[in-house]
Amino acid sequence: MHRSVLNKLFSLLFIVNCFLPLTALAQNKDTKNLQQLLQQAQKLAKTNYDSSLTITKQVIILSKQQNKLYELALAYKLVGYCHYFKSNYPLALEYYQKAEKIAEQNQYKDVLLSLHNYLGTFYKKQNHLKEALSEFKKGELVSEELKDSVNIASFKNDIGLVYELENKLPEAITHFKESLALYKHLANKTGMSYSLDYLGEAYALQGKFDEALKICKQALEIRKTLQEYSSISINLNNIGEIYILQKKFNDALPYLFESEKISREIKYGDLQTHTLSLIGQCYYNLKDYKNAYDYYKQSTEIKDSIYNEKNARSITEMEAKYQNEKKQLQIESLNQQNELKATKLSKQKTTIILVLLVAVLAFIGVFFIMISNRKIKKAHRIIAKQKELVEQQKTIVEQQKHEVETQKELVDEKNKEMLDSIHYAKRIQHAVITSDNYISKHVKEHFILYKPKDIVSGDFYWAHSFDEKFYLAIADCTGHGVPGAFMSLLNISILNEIVIEKKITLPNLILDEARKEIIHALNPEGQEQEVKDGMDCILCCFDMRNNILQYAAANNSFYIVRENNLITCPADKMPVGKSPRDHELFTLQTVELKKGDIVYTLTDGLPDQFGGPKGKKYKYKQLEELLLMNNDKSLEEQKNILTQSFDTWKGNLEQVDDVTLIGIKI
Repeated sequence: MHRSVLNKLFSLLFIVNCFLPLTALAQNKDTKNLQQLLQQAQKLAKTNYDSSLTITKQVIILSKQQNKLYELALAYKLVGYCHYFKSNYPLALEYYQKAEKIAEQNQYKDVLLSLHNYLGTFYKKQNHLKEALSEFKKGELVSEELKDSVNIASFKNDIGLVYELENKLPEAITHFKESLALYKHLANKTGMSYSLDYLGEAYALQGKFDEALKICKQALEIRKTLQEYSSISINLNNIGEIYILQKKFNDALPYLFESEKISREIKYGDLQTHTLSLIGQCYYNLKDYKNAYDYYKQSTEIKDSIYNEKNARSITEMEAKYQNEKKQLQIESLNQQNELKATKLSKQKTTIILVLLVAVLAFIGVFFIMISNRKIKKAHRIIAKQKELVEQQKTIVEQQKHEVETQKELVDEKNKEMLDSIHYAKRIQHAVITSDNYISKHVKEHFILYKPKDIVSGDFYWAHSFDEKFYLAIADCTGHGVPGAFMSLLNISILNEIVIEKKITLPNLILDEARKEIIHALNPEGQEQEVKDGMDCILCCFDMRNNILQYAAANNSFYIVRENNLITCPADKMPVGKSPRDHELFTLQTVELKKGDIVYTLTDGLPDQFGGPKGKKYKYKQLEELLLMNNDKSLEEQKNILTQSFDTWKGNLEQVDDVTLIGIKI
């Protein structure tokens, strides 16, 4: 019987021993899967930040489930990196701080090494140069402890960049040269390209332009072989800036155009903003003021979307919250240490008292007990004071949290009020725009493709029937969204006044009069700054009884498809508004129509949409081919085909402008 019990015990031990290795293998497999996902996310972070973020979120979930703190710290760091290059600075700072907290608690020096780099870069971006220099020097020290030559060289570059911003060019050049020498010794081409680029920029600031261009172009050749697109874009930008410093603006433009294209494709918002501004500067100096204005405007719009008040406030709030949490942890840690010391002291004194009670007289024992009690009370007072400090800190944190929540509620309320107002403005705009029912009464077959970029639109269409003639205008006002909508309401009102009240009937005279009214409305007497807003417009007058079309067009041409042939109806190259040609009259054009003709009027929103496999414009040629290919179909089918083509081309990209296209069959 004893032998039977022993046999059962040995069987149980054997089963446990079999399962333990399997459990260890499963854990090793989980760790391996996490590392593979991290490697995949890190690789994607070089070309596609959104895809990298998607995978990194999976890593964060799995790391928390498996309690893999090292992998979790790496994942947080990578999320911060992606958000930084997407110009989402509040989220970048938040995740850098999460990673730093874990790395400090567990002494992950390799993680801290890269975080010193990222945080130094972040502070440099905010122009906190003292803090940035401190972070980079800490990183250099950690690199030397780890004997990591690559990172030593990298931090030398970073320190040189801070010195350059402080206008300490000799110190900067010394650090760049030391970094370049290290990278050459390591045969590290990526590092060499960075050191060369920085060195070239420093020489340019010293006025040594030939040497600067030579060095920067060496860096560009290396980066092109490595296909590092963000670095290529920066390098191209730097070469453009060197040419600008030499006032060689035509030489600068090709490099700046290529830089802007790459930064837009990889969504490097900061660099795109800077490059657009430089292009505007070149055009301004070349006296091409229209292009200069357009590029400055693009730069300002992108910059406003990145550096808004919400971002700045979020960064400040998160930094304060992070510092308060850090202080609270330090106080709690100090509190625990004091409690341990007090407990240890209490035990020691008690032991001494017990020994002395045996060895000496009761009087001496009582004396030592009194001393011990006095010290314990003192320790308790210290602990009580520390607890009071902790409570005060908690109260401050709660107050700050309440203030943040209150501010968030106010922002949400303001956003809601703003959206409600814009939605109401949409109702007003739709009420003013000619209804589809009205057009259907005067035109048997037609379709309207109308897709505003935002809730309200700068595009509008207007129709009016008078003296057995049907007038149709399709217009693109300056701007889109709320500013464009304001302009559309003003222009609709002006068209109504001219045609309905003043009885002006020829399209060219209508546009001449509309231009006068718009310029007068936007430039009242006493106004210092001249406003050049207006609209691009196609105004058609259909005489259905005689099959004649009279029209006048400002900037936008349109099409007539007749028997599978496409006829382009040209426009005057000037807007209905203030311009260098506002003293010229609009041209009246006359076209004889045939039964079965389809007239397509449109704004430039559809041809100008970016998309497709290479992120390029849709363009007029593709639209013309689509219209010819499908003109034998019903107008409703044509509308669906055009809508599907536009949506497919746009894909996940943002709609760049309001889209309007109207087809009328004769």
